[in-house]
Amino acid sequence: MLLPASLTNFRIISSKCDLGEGLFVNELAAAWVDINKSKIYIYKDSLKELHVKNRPSVIYQISEDILIFGSEKGICKIDLANKTEELINEINCSSDLNLENYRSNDGGYCGDFQYLGFMHKTNHEKYPGYILLINDEKWIVIDSKIHIPNSFIDVGNNCLLISDSLSSKIWLFSFTKDGELKNKKIWKKLGRGQIPDGGCKIGEYIYLSMWDGNAINIFDLKGEYIDSFEVPALRPTNCKFNEYDSRLWITSASNGLNKEQLSDFPESGNTFVYELRNNKAC
Repeated sequence: MLLPASLTNFRIISSKCDLGEGLFVNELAAAWVDINKSKIYIYKDSLKELHVKNRPSVIYQISEDILIFGSEKGICKIDLANKTEELINEINCSSDLNLENYRSNDGGYCGDFQYLGFMHKTNHEKYPGYILLINDEKWIVIDSKIHIPNSFIDVGNNCLLISDSLSSKIWLFSFTKDGELKNKKIWKKLGRGQIPDGGCKIGEYIYLSMWDGNAINIFDLKGEYIDSFEVPALRPTNCKFNEYDSRLWITSASNGLNKEQLSDFPESGNTFVYELRNNKAC
């Protein structure tokens, strides 16, 4: 199993996010969003900030010249050379779906297909959210019962793990070869007070950020708890593994924390980079 080499062997990137989320990493860079501040952060050799017009929630891709992100209006593209922003795929679901009171919240790919989650802006306990499939220019509602969609972890075989942070449930969504929903079942029901947020698959294990838990929990592919490690933020929000340099990136939030909590976790809102190693004993 890959585990942090040491709890002291990590680097802090001072992003000071209110609600850091939507992390993406590849061999070129790491990128994430601050949903509440409508910012995108890009880290190569140093940290760069971009203010965007469309409120972001997830980074889908980054190259040398282009960054693609999901927003409450649809899929957007930034030309990194000239800093221009374009809404390239606007949400165009059926007229009975009104997303005016909703905002996007995390998303991802399952195979070649793209998904974007939505939660109610003011009362997510009363009003469930949505998960949308983006298939070329077509937007399809595949779920309308999930309240706070998170995680979006591709586990192979056209299957995606999607957490409902409100209910502490992690669902396994199975899709057809066309990307449409075939089956949905519980993968893991966490205990009271355990709130799953974003995560990733590393080898045969699932790493999940635990909101209000200042930890990353590790599960096997069947949903059995394996291990965990603490992070220096009360509200870690997402984690992604860069296989090119064996580093785990973790975003976090400071949103909603009181003075005492911020005093206990002063690094909340920053981004953390851990070096991982192969622990054969596990």
